[in-house]
Amino acid sequence: MIKNFTKDKQNITADWEPINASMIEGVEFKEIRNVIKDNGYLTEMFRSEWFDNTEIGQVFRVHLQPGAISAWHAHAITVDRLSIIYGAVKVVLFDARPDSPTAGKINEFKLSEHRPGTVLIPPGVWHGVQNINHNASMILNMVDKAYVYENPDHLRIDFDDPQIPYTFEKRSI
Repeated sequence: MIKNFTKDKQNITADWEPINASMIEGVEFKEIRNVIKDNGYLTEMFRSEWFDNTEIGQVFRVHLQPGAISAWHAHAITVDRLSIIYGAVKVVLFDARPDSPTAGKINEFKLSEHRPGTVLIPPGVWHGVQNINHNASMILNMVDKAYVYENPDHLRIDFDDPQIPYTFEKRSI
């Protein structure tokens, strides 16, 4: 008899819609559907009505090697909007805002080019991204405020810092 196993929890409906557990206050997620065309497919990355109608001040992309972890980051005033370009990533969020009703909560999103989405991350929410693909992955970030080189709004701690109760799986892919 096998012991100490874990049973899967439901994460999608019978219609393949994701079941969103309670979200961190201010976090939003928009699943995006690829539109199949005669010559390939089209993917909308962002529409202002999807979220908060906040302007986009800068757009940049991040290339992650297989298994790579980019964590932990937070901003005092900047809103991130992360989307997948290609590959597959895990986006992990931690609410460290002391006055937030969801303080201490973790959200995890898995995004891939086959089932893309955009995650809106408000200021004060720590976030990390891990490439869970066997090949390189790329994410796109559409921030509301452009990076200020002289005074960056970017806070960092190590991916394994014990202040955040989350452990990224080290992957040798």
